Amino acid sequence: LAQVMAEYTKADVHVFSALGALATSLYAFDGLPMPDVPDDTLRHERETTLRTQLRRLVPSSDAWPITVHGGESTREIVDFAATLDALVILTGRGRHGVMERIVGGETVLRMLQLGDRPILAVEPGMTWLPRRVVIATDLSEYSWYAAEVALSLIAPDARVFLVNVGPPLAQDGDVLKARAESYRAQAQARFSAMRQSLARAEIQFEDVLLTGDVASEL
Repeated sequence: LAQVMAEYTKADVHVFSALGALATSLYAFDGLPMPDVPDDTLRHERETTLRTQLRRLVPSSDAWPITVHGGESTREIVDFAATLDALVILTGRGRHGVMERIVGGETVLRMLQLGDRPILAVEPGMTWLPRRVVIATDLSEYSWYAAEVALSLIAPDARVFLVNVGPPLAQDGDVLKARAESYRAQAQARFSAMRQSLARAEIQFEDVLLTGDVASEL
């Protein structure tokens, strides 16, 4: 996907990998692990492995520079992306077990917390620009900016769903019904303004107004 996006955006690709600190026992006591910073040999081995994998997956990737750092992975990734002033961070979407979620947290969520770059977590086998895209929006100017970023990274003929999840809109009684209708009217007006602002020649936009828990509904 990095290759496809680079061809579309004319951006450069820089491959980065972080070697986490190795836990070693102190004086043979397993209860006292000490971090051991990866040495140059381990970095070279990781770089060699990455280059071999890249040549297998993307034959034209020889010009892509590779950088390997030691340290906590998410922090190293977001710091390096900031150093490069990267447009976006691409990463695989891992499948973590319960313990990994408890101990280390989700890598993607952690990068979102630490950094200020857009992050695209890629499913295996995704080798094309996205053509069906959900843009979650609270209809604020901030979410308009997020939508602009998304449109720069998707297929030029994509179908885009602008989705807003509002609070549960009760219909019992005249007051609550009027409030629900007012919310829908305001949302539709904002949707209309958003579509005009984001308009692209071949992209199709569709408004979707939902209610309930935001994460679950999205």
